[in-house]
Amino acid sequence: MSEPIWSTIRDSATSARGVLRSVFNFAGPLEHIRTAHYAVFKHTSHEGNPQVLRLGAYSMSSYKGQMFEYDAANLWTRHNVPVVTPDLYVFKGDYDLMALPFLQHHPGGISTEVWGEALRSLRQVPFQTSMPEFTNREKTFARPHLLPKRDGYLLREEYDQRLSDLIDATTTFSWVHGDLHSENVIRHDDGSISMYDLDTACWAPAVWDLTHLYKRAGVGSNTGYDPDQLASNLGVSAREFACANALRNVASKVAQLVREL
Repeated sequence: MSEPIWSTIRDSATSARGVLRSVFNFAGPLEHIRTAHYAVFKHTSHEGNPQVLRLGAYSMSSYKGQMFEYDAANLWTRHNVPVVTPDLYVFKGDYDLMALPFLQHHPGGISTEVWGEALRSLRQVPFQTSMPEFTNREKTFARPHLLPKRDGYLLREEYDQRLSDLIDATTTFSWVHGDLHSENVIRHDDGSISMYDLDTACWAPAVWDLTHLYKRAGVGSNTGYDPDQLASNLGVSAREFACANALRNVASKVAQLVREL
């Protein structure tokens, strides 16, 4: 991803809106919602349906990630997982675009029971050989292999040990979202949720999503649930939960150092 292309999206909503019009031929109002590592706009389709347009800078890694997210959402939907299914994914030239149905997020906490229902539904989705699984540290959770050898040696060693501990303690493998928290779900007015942003989803210890909810509990909009009760309701052992949280803490350190490179 070249800096000029990325800066077009990152630095100016007007420029990003111009890309949507000139490259992807979107007409009509384009309401800017936010910009992170992509720009997000609200748009109304020709059929009159509100959509979210997520514009990013194309790279082979982003293409694979977006295609996986598109495929995972459709797979999970077929197995009744509450997820926002994209309407389309397309790339043109230097940009890629995902369109999703616009769903209004209703404020309020998400209960232990609702989180539990979502996580149980993931356990019902069968393994697919075409989808990622965490088999080594280069795949998911963190990227310790990117750390400088001298500075990152001890942290990589700790990561590998914690990962080994988790594998030994794991009782259930399943699909996991990979970055599950309140900002990556839509809360509907009846209290139910739909998950989105699935680019980190993978086949892994089922307990892994609990570590994200545990770490964020009580922070910002991550309210309304008890992570310890949630773990108990899902039949997660104390050892399994402790090993997963220990790996999560190391993964957070790795992620912070990688961001600083």
